Amino acid sequence: MYVRISIWCILVLAVSVEAMSHALLVKEIEISGHHRTKELTILRELDFTIGDTILLSELTQRLDRNRANLLNTALFTEAELNIKEWDHDALQIVVSISVKEAWYLYIIPIVELADRNFNVWWQEHHRAFNRLNLGVSAYHINLTGIRDRLKVKGQVGYTPKFEIHYQLPYFNREKSLGITTNALWSSNKEVAYITRGNKLEFYKNDKNPAFRRFRLQAGLRYRPNLYMMHDLDLAFYSNCIDPIIAFDNNPDFFLHQKTRQHYFALRYKSVYDNRDLQLFPMKGIVGGIEVHKEGLGSFDDVNSLSITGFVEYHYPVLKNVSVGVMTKGQYGVIRKKQPFWNYQGLGFGNDYIRGYELYVINGMDYVYGKASVITRLINSSINWKRKMPKAFREMPLQFYVTLNYDIGHVNDPFFAAGNPLVNRTLSGGGPGLALVLSHTFALQAEYSFNELGENGLFLHTKTSF
Repeated sequence: MYVRISIWCILVLAVSVEAMSHALLVKEIEISGHHRTKELTILRELDFTIGDTILLSELTQRLDRNRANLLNTALFTEAELNIKEWDHDALQIVVSISVKEAWYLYIIPIVELADRNFNVWWQEHHRAFNRLNLGVSAYHINLTGIRDRLKVKGQVGYTPKFEIHYQLPYFNREKSLGITTNALWSSNKEVAYITRGNKLEFYKNDKNPAFRRFRLQAGLRYRPNLYMMHDLDLAFYSNCIDPIIAFDNNPDFFLHQKTRQHYFALRYKSVYDNRDLQLFPMKGIVGGIEVHKEGLGSFDDVNSLSITGFVEYHYPVLKNVSVGVMTKGQYGVIRKKQPFWNYQGLGFGNDYIRGYELYVINGMDYVYGKASVITRLINSSINWKRKMPKAFREMPLQFYVTLNYDIGHVNDPFFAAGNPLVNRTLSGGGPGLALVLSHTFALQAEYSFNELGENGLFLHTKTSF
């Protein structure tokens, strides 16, 4: 009796394993819910197409992965992939994709800080309203329905600025080659001219611009598959400062008491990214390398070459708990003194050590690492019904609790005097909260401690466009 039951269990298990190994043919893909977005743009984000096969054992995982791919475009607030029809005899399936389009045009009044981040403005400059820039910024993240992006920005105030940026994701038949263009002009009343005590010191001129910038940039983007991206950009920079800065305040601002700086720059960047949700991931890996050459021979105002690499990995340990680690480093290949303006390390953008947001740690080389335990407490949505425009009525919302620890080191062989945080290992961290809305905007509030005995609340924001 027991022998017969064992044989029967083995047969059932064998049939189940064989069935799970069957390959299902994708007979058709049906898409609904898109209005402006072109169907080809949605199909471009899938890792399968009509005529491909999917193992039955991988079906659920593949559908979830492709849902994340669509959400990572920032074009949709929701995406659902299901099997509409299943021919069990022919092993063929019809995949249905239903999306809800996001709001694509953002016209935003600019109330922008003249400082590096919110924390510096709030604490170092005592929330001074005369350090604000006012203007209008217009973003369209799906201009012609193929995920092409246009940004136009104009502002007055502390830093008058005009910028236009356009990104075309593809122009060839394979949809793998795209272009990027950018132009920027700005005129600053105030400019950071030197670093002392790892804090920026500023020069201000109310009558004439202290610093004027012009940038013109064009580039190619090559995307051979869903998760790989290559960028090649050529840019021209023209900068001018008040002579007082060059002759009195910091002769090394452009080096050798120069008041003008002109140079070409070439940048190559390669990134592999298969994270589930790029804005605030719980699973997956992203890594890349960047080579940046400033000064290409036409002008000799700058001559630098740097190599930057990074890797970030998120591993889910429980359903709503993930551990994330990342490391990033930069090395200056040309080991000569660089202009202060082109000499940056940690403290700008996303390159910082928690607890040191109020400091600037410049250098030729740096390396830092971050580790976080991330717990997702809420994964839901808010239904505003008719109180909001259609694209915002169903607003996905995630809420996280984090525990963070950062460590890093900056090597500064030229401007270390008077800046005690360089050429030493620093660490900091603490607990944090994060709110993610519509898969496009994230707000992080973190209470961090550092090795100097300081602590405080720091805010950070991220967007997916």
